[in-house]
Amino acid sequence: MQLSLNALRAANQARIPQFKNKHGQPAHSREDGSDWNPAQWLQALVGEIGEFAEARLAAEVGSTRFYEYAVDAAKELADAQTYLDILAARALDVVPQIGTAEQADAAQRFMVVMSNLGQYANLRKKLDRGDVGLEEFEGRAPHMLNAAIHAITQLMVNGSASPVTSTHPLGVNLGQATVDKFNEVSKRVDSTIRLFDNGGLYEPFELLRVDDVVAYGAGGDTMQIKRVIEDAEDGPAYSGINQRGEFVTAPDYVCTLVGSGAKPILTA
Repeated sequence: MQLSLNALRAANQARIPQFKNKHGQPAHSREDGSDWNPAQWLQALVGEIGEFAEARLAAEVGSTRFYEYAVDAAKELADAQTYLDILAARALDVVPQIGTAEQADAAQRFMVVMSNLGQYANLRKKLDRGDVGLEEFEGRAPHMLNAAIHAITQLMVNGSASPVTSTHPLGVNLGQATVDKFNEVSKRVDSTIRLFDNGGLYEPFELLRVDDVVAYGAGGDTMQIKRVIEDAEDGPAYSGINQRGEFVTAPDYVCTLVGSGAKPILTA
């Protein structure tokens, strides 16, 4: 099964007005969900990540059977994906600026906690994959954790949430943002893997060279450049990787067939 992020966005937008709390009352006063500010949607997302963490921890300490964990994990990660999309939809909404820390609502104070814990988690990730050394990690991590601990002590606050003063009509297009950032990171880490904005994927493939032109084929037989613009003015057009490893788009490149196996290549 394949799920389109566009379909998920549409379903979320249609369901928010229908969503009821456990008392049978409407959960939201605005049909687009903007009665919650972005910090509140972030809080909801982290709640689902926390429930996944709880399920995973139960499996790792042996207090739940693995098949039970597998069911729970799928549900919690699905909830997280759903809330991530809603957060993306509301991420560009505007709320009044916080003048002082005391003016922050509960969700905004929780956002401070997550900001510091997120910085720690990101630094730990970089330690695990070798981006930073132990000395740098041990020098920076305590400051992040201490800031998070201090922020946690400020969480218990009553009062209404900061209102959204301006709603964004579209929010963040999570599909396009994912494609763009994935390809940006692939280029940075020297990976050949790319995503297309139509859902296509480059996979590792064999390099075929004809003069200064590079063509990519799986096993030397089929072209891995999947995206075809059928309605291009000068005929079918293609997107791919040029000989410098750059992501390129037609019409600057056209597809031709060469060789005994009629292998397609890109030529400038």
